[in-house]
Order: sequence, then structure tokens, then C-alpha cells
Amino acid sequence: MKRVFKCVVMLAIATMFTNYQADAQIGIGGGATYNVLTETYDGNRSTYALNGFFAEVYYNSTFSDQLSAAPSLKFVRTNGIFPGTDNSGRWTEQYLDLTVVKLKSKIYELNTIEFYLSPSIIMSYCLTSKLNINGTSMDVFELFDEIIGGENLYQRDDVRIGLSLSAAINRRINIEIGYEMGLVDRFDYSNDDIVRTSLNAGVFFNW
Repeated sequence: MKRVFKCVVMLAIATMFTNYQADAQIGIGGGATYNVLTETYDGNRSTYALNGFFAEVYYNSTFSDQLSAAPSLKFVRTNGIFPGTDNSGRWTEQYLDLTVVKLKSKIYELNTIEFYLSPSIIMSYCLTSKLNINGTSMDVFELFDEIIGGENLYQRDDVRIGLSLSAAINRRINIEIGYEMGLVDRFDYSNDDIVRTSLNAGVFFNW
């Protein structure tokens, strides 16, 4: 899966830059992200919050005055408290998210400001997941395997769906807020599910 993800990422980047057109825009930006890992174990639900930032580059291709597509590549870094460590364990995760489908539909226009509603499909890959306690760093993927007894219990791959609302000012500056929900159970263990959701807010610049 890791090799497939890398191939898809490279193909998407190549497509973005080789198909650049006069009516298309390349954008870059970033912002804040609020992530929640929801664990459901034997019917009991627990949530773990990880806050952080993201940086993103996208290629916006216009089909009509009302519709465009904007696939993107996004780096995400989050931090939070690791469960069961009495607030002493810092949990840091880094993700690479590839938006393979994002359709931007214009819903309203006010002078030089255009408002868009955009559903999306995202392939996500967790690059690293680290636990740091008093200066000692541990790999969370390996930690889960050692504690529970198994192999690759905490999964790196995810498929997510998203919905965002954005305002484009003069088609040069985009302000966007969006929600993303994971569709994949990322914990391969009986009666134990982990799903990642996130709320993002950012500013982007087009050229």
C-alpha cells in the first residue's frame, strides 16, 4: 500500500504541472487543524484530540463558471496527549494527504468574492506516530504491537471524505474551512476501532 500511495502521489504531482493551462491556477497555503481519533472498544467510546497545522499545494482547473476541480497534496502535523500517560506523554503524528477528487461548486457571488462548496475524497498516509515521555521517544506503531501482541495493528492508511466551504477574493486569495472524516478502521484488532476526523481552517494564495 505504501508503494501504491507513493506512485499515486508522484502521478498526481506530474499531472498537476504537465497539464497546467491558462484557465487553471496553482495554489499554496496552510492553516490550523483539529484532529480527533475516536476509539470504540467493546461499545465504549473514547476520543483523543490532536491539534496542529497543515501546509498544502493544489492545482485548480476550471471547467465552467460554476464548477472547478482542485486536487491537492497536504502535509499535516498534530500534537496531543497520549492516553494513559497522565498528561506526561506527548503524541505527535505526521500525515501526507492526497486529495484525489475535489469538486468546487460556486454557490454565491458578492462583488469580487465567490463562495464555493466542495466535496472531496482523500487518500491519507501516516508518515510517523511518536510518543515522547520525559525526553524518551517511542514509535507508536511498534508500541501497540508490543503491548497488545500482534503486527501492524495501528494502520497507516486511510480513505477520507471531506466537505469544505471557501471564499475566493478576486480569485487570488482563498479562505477555507472544512471537515474530513475517515472511512477506514485504523486499528486491526478485534472489538477495537480507531477512526480519524479533522476540522481544518486555512488561507491559500493562487497564481
